[in-house]
Amino acid sequence: MQFQIASFVATILAFTPLIAAAPAVSPNESELARRANAGDLTYYDVGLGACGWTNSDSEMVSYGGKSVVVKVVDKCMGCKTDDLDLSPAAFTALAPESLGRIKGTWVWA
Repeated sequence: MQFQIASFVATILAFTPLIAAAPAVSPNESELARRANAGDLTYYDVGLGACGWTNSDSEMVSYGGKSVVVKVVDKCMGCKTDDLDLSPAAFTALAPESLGRIKGTWVWA
């Protein structure tokens, strides 16, 4: 029994330097930094999304000095990482639908 306790204590002592060497992370360092994203902005006829919610075309990013606030409600399978697929209402607040695709920047609010 004493051998088992001594082995356990020796094992704990062997790992103590590893625990003490681990850097402490402050709460601010573990948060993601807010950054601007740039990509293509397009529009689509909304409806039932991948998350199970049905949205409308009238639901409400910056282009030509204009900006709109939108809520992310779905994922765009055909979009690149920083692209957004907007509702027609949000897109036309920025540019005419006839453009179909515009460049824009956006941030998570």
